[in-house]
Amino acid sequence: MKVKALIDCVGVGYDLKTGDTANLKKELAEKLILFEYVEEIKEKKPKETKVAK
Repeated sequence: MKVKALIDCVGVGYDLKTGDTANLKKELAEKLILFEYVEEIKEKKPKETKVAK
C-alpha cells in the first residue's frame, strides 16, 4: 500500500521522514494509518475516453 508520512516514524522495516512516500505491506500501513503516522495515497485512475462512432 502506498503511503505518505505525516510525521517522522521509525520501526522494523521502515524509516520515514515527514513527507516521504513508501510502499508498505498492507497490514503495517493500516496500523500506521490508524495511529495517524501516515496517510494512504490513492492512485488516480486514468479517465476513460469515449470513442465516437
